[in-house]
Amino acid sequence: MAVRSTGTVNAIFRLGGGLRARLPRLLEWQAGLEAERIWLPELAPALTLRIPQPVAQGSPGDGYPFAWAVYRWIDGSPYSDELIDDERCSALDLAQFIGELRRFPANPGAPGAGRKPLREPDVVTAEALDLATGVIDAAAASASWGARPARAPCGPARVTGFTRTCCGPISSSREVAFAR
Repeated sequence: MAVRSTGTVNAIFRLGGGLRARLPRLLEWQAGLEAERIWLPELAPALTLRIPQPVAQGSPGDGYPFAWAVYRWIDGSPYSDELIDDERCSALDLAQFIGELRRFPANPGAPGAGRKPLREPDVVTAEALDLATGVIDAAAASASWGARPARAPCGPARVTGFTRTCCGPISSSREVAFAR
């Protein structure tokens, strides 16, 4: 059964009650499955939030041209503001999770996930902060944005895709599992 997902990298299909298959939509995205097969089991014991657990890997053939993978199913719903009871607490949980990921050293020459350095989107960020006035403390957020270091103090990170909350199933406001 196809799974509704906000992700664009893989098509996701539920396999029975406890598994899901992820099939890359394009050839260049199949390499991510191999990296996950290697790193997810190593990362999982050091993280407070659940992450996907690889179970099997398939090869191209018989109607599907790319490698694919099977993972344990994580119950939950796609991210929605209505599922978060306490935004501050959820933000702190996410910050803790990112901090845990940052403790793992990045491989030399690891790609930066194609994202621009934080100093580049200044104009867009300033506009977004103006629009957020009244929703958040825009003055404090703007001051924080202006005070950020030109380079992340922790250095490069190995994993970035897990922090896409739009793709993370939520089973309660305190238990978020991140998956792409």
